[in-house]
Amino acid sequence: MIYPFYIKDKKAKWLSPPKATCSKTMFDDVDLWKRIGSNEYKRNFATNGYKTSLNENEIAFDAADMIRMGKDVFYKKSASSNYQGLEWLRRTFGEDLRFHAMHFPTAPDIHLDSSLIPLRPPTDGSEGLLLINQNRPPLTNELQIFLDNNWRPLWCPLPVTNERTPMALCSPNVNMNILSLNERSCIIEECEVPLYQFLDDLGFDIITCPLRVLNEFGGGVHCVTWDIRRNDSCKDYFPNQDYENECSQDMNNSCFEHTMYQTNVPNHINK
Repeated sequence: MIYPFYIKDKKAKWLSPPKATCSKTMFDDVDLWKRIGSNEYKRNFATNGYKTSLNENEIAFDAADMIRMGKDVFYKKSASSNYQGLEWLRRTFGEDLRFHAMHFPTAPDIHLDSSLIPLRPPTDGSEGLLLINQNRPPLTNELQIFLDNNWRPLWCPLPVTNERTPMALCSPNVNMNILSLNERSCIIEECEVPLYQFLDDLGFDIITCPLRVLNEFGGGVHCVTWDIRRNDSCKDYFPNQDYENECSQDMNNSCFEHTMYQTNVPNHINK
């Protein structure tokens, strides 16, 4: 799929990061999940310094731990993405893009698109809309860049069910794994009626699809799609920021004293 675009566009660049060895030296405790259990691991994630089995000995990141919004890319520190990966991206794409670390104290697992999804960017006449997961709130200080640039955080309705099929490789939080087609339209899983009503009240045109079977492949609507062509320019939706100061912070020690964003958390839709 990529070759035709690469051949046609003489300005296109095709880069690959350093290949991870996946050796034992990349991991501090390969049996961590089995030894303490996933629930205890999640409870202690923030107090343990957002550490996972993946250490900082090599560059490692997963593309699904990132979401690009114009010139800015938001990067989730997770079990599949470390700070070395963030640093490599900043050095490699620093002239064109800005990379921002995000921490989710209750979500050490992989991938950003079940914790935070942009619905539409701000314009001269309206504010931007950002969907965030009630079960996985980000740090307040790391959400501030959105508040400073006319984005409104919105709590996503909880999933209609917490049950999973036996072979599902993702959690029920994948309900907010939606695909935005443009500023007015999006695709969601058809059974997520509360989310449909929520987006409908915001004025979105919503397309529903029976895609829950995709959970067994480890994702939702956003996970299984890849927008390789965009009819738009690379706009700056975050002009108000101090990126130089952000990049100078020691990521291993800069986020621990900050609290989760908890403003106007709604009552649970399902119990």
